[in-house]
Amino acid sequence: MRVSIGTGGPRSSFRRPERHDSLGRRLTLNSTYANIGMYQRMKTLTWLADSRSNVKSFPAGVQDDIGYALYAAQLGERSAKASPLHGLGGGVMEIAAYDASGTYRAVYTVSIGESIYVIHAFQKKSKAGIATPKSEMELIRQRLKQLRSEVKNAEKRGPPAGAQHGQRIR
Repeated sequence: MRVSIGTGGPRSSFRRPERHDSLGRRLTLNSTYANIGMYQRMKTLTWLADSRSNVKSFPAGVQDDIGYALYAAQLGERSAKASPLHGLGGGVMEIAAYDASGTYRAVYTVSIGESIYVIHAFQKKSKAGIATPKSEMELIRQRLKQLRSEVKNAEKRGPPAGAQHGQRIR
């Protein structure tokens, strides 16, 4: 019989307290500097339309791959599974994850505002090559255009009265 003393075991309720910068943005521990306590800013993650529910419907291993790649993007890094999606302007990335049941993709952008936006997630069903299907590309273009327009309009209006960075306004 194994006994865990002091750690609470593998499902411990111990959580490292979150730290925030002067504007209230969440910071995360950079593992390179873990021993000296240096923190870096972590971007927020915003899911568009049905992208989150799509990822949740993927196999567990694929969810892990996509989740890790998005986490790396939040830290300002790039996962080995992420590559630029050409033809949509800079800063649009595609994560490709593979499973016995097929190929899964998630598309996100890092170039709009202070957030990572997950634009679309889907299972690639085309058997012809590695290219992203045209119908999926059109949907990505449409959502990206709408996102850029909304962010531009929000920048013109400025933050609502009394709002702070990171605060959700309903």
